[in-house]
Amino acid sequence: MTWFLIEALAPITEPMTIIAKDGQPREWSSIKRLDRDEGVDLIDTLDWVRRSGSHIQQVARGRTGQRRVEAVPIIGPDDDVYGIHLWIGEPHQATPLTRPAAGISWSLGELQINQRLESWMMSTDDADGFKRVRSPGEFFRKVVRFDHVSELIQLATNPKPDAMFATTITVLHDRGHLMNWQIVGRGRADERHTGMRGLTHDITDVAPAAIGPLETLGLATEPGEDAPAAALLAFPPTSPTPVIANWIGKVPAWIDWQREGDTELIHHDDWAGLCRTTVMLEAGLPDGEAVTSARIRAHTASGWQPVTITSRRYPGEVGSRLHIIRITKAD
Repeated sequence: MTWFLIEALAPITEPMTIIAKDGQPREWSSIKRLDRDEGVDLIDTLDWVRRSGSHIQQVARGRTGQRRVEAVPIIGPDDDVYGIHLWIGEPHQATPLTRPAAGISWSLGELQINQRLESWMMSTDDADGFKRVRSPGEFFRKVVRFDHVSELIQLATNPKPDAMFATTITVLHDRGHLMNWQIVGRGRADERHTGMRGLTHDITDVAPAAIGPLETLGLATEPGEDAPAAALLAFPPTSPTPVIANWIGKVPAWIDWQREGDTELIHHDDWAGLCRTTVMLEAGLPDGEAVTSARIRAHTASGWQPVTITSRRYPGEVGSRLHIIRITKAD
C-alpha cells in the first residue's frame, strides 16, 4: 500500500521523521503520524531497527485490522542507521521494491564525503570503480542541477545540531539518463560526528528530472514544422553511443524519436564525430561551440534526416560528459 522513507540522521536519542511517502517528499513529519494516518503504532519497532540495524518483517494489528510491516535499514558509511524504508500494506500483499536510497556523511575535519557502495551504485553500474571517500568535487561531478547548493555549503561548513537541509537535484547516470534525487541532511556536532549526515533518494519514477538552467533558455522557441530541436546529449563513459538524456521543450514532428524497438536515434556512423566534441569543448572554453554534421531518425523515405548539431558544454564539471545541443535540418 505505502512506502515511507524515514530519516534517522540526528543522534539516536532524537526522534526520527518521515521525509517521503511513496516517493513524494514530506516536510520532516513526526513518525507519530503513522498511528494517526495508518492506524499502526510503530514507534518501538522503528526504534529497534534504528538501534540494531536489522531488517524486520511482521504482521501488526492496527485500528483497522492487521497490516504487513517491513522495515529496511539504510546503513551509513560509519555503520550507523541513517534511515529506514518502511512498508505498510495488507497482510498477504507482496512488498514491492524500495526506491534506491543511501546514506552519506561529511566530516568537517577531513573535508571529505564518505559513502557506501549503495550510494556509489545510484548513478553507475561500475561497482569495481567504487571509492568510499570522495572530495566534494568528485561526489557532485554528475550533478546537472542543484538550485540550493549554497545552503548545503553553509550547513556543511558550519554544522549546527538543529540545522536541517532538504532539496531535490538532477543527476546524470552513467547510462546517459537523468535522475531526480531527494536530498536531506542534518548538522551534527556531537561525540559521534562533527559535520553533516545525509540521505539521497531516487524519486525519478514519481517526479521526473527537471531542467531549466539559464543556459538552455531560448533553444526551443522557434515555431514551424521544420523548427530546430534542443536536447541534452550525454556521453556514457563505458559506451561509444551518445545518448539523448533529455529533450528541451517540444520535440519537432519531423524527428522520429519514438520508434518502437529501435533505440538508434543518431546514425552510428556519426557517433565518433559527436564524441570528438567532448575534446573540442574543454572546460577552459565555457562559451565555445562545436558544429557537427550528422543524421537523425526522421519521417523520411530513408528514415534519416541530415542535420547539423551545434554543441556546447553544460555548465560545471558534468559538462565533460553532458552537452547542450541544437539540432537543425541541413539543406
